[in-house]
Amino acid sequence: MTNRLREAARDALQVMEQCGYLEQRWEAEQLRAALAEQEAEPVQEPVAWRYRYEDGRAIFRDEKPDEYDIEWAARRGIAVEPLCAHPPRREWRGLTDEEIDALWGDQIFTDAQLEYRRIWTRVIESALKEKNA
Repeated sequence: MTNRLREAARDALQVMEQCGYLEQRWEAEQLRAALAEQEAEPVQEPVAWRYRYEDGRAIFRDEKPDEYDIEWAARRGIAVEPLCAHPPRREWRGLTDEEIDALWGDQIFTDAQLEYRRIWTRVIESALKEKNA
């Protein structure tokens, strides 16, 4: 959800409450909760734009087009599309012991060896987590 869309949703909710459109309090609470959930998600901003011609050709620009550029392109049958939005950062999830065991394969280990390999895997995992944080 874009910032503009979030602002519009907030404004719409406020107007609906003021006009008494939301007859039940739980309706307003549901809408507020849904809006809060959307606001918690990071906004993905485009980093490039594709100008796609009707014949299949395309050009790419890293500058955001203004309204005039978009209107100009539309009159000529050129679609302007945002591209390459940065994916939201996901929360780090470590491997389970079962996943670690599966990575090491079907070899037979003593309990001490198995624990050592799990510890070593956790050390590597910790280093990756620190590097990617």
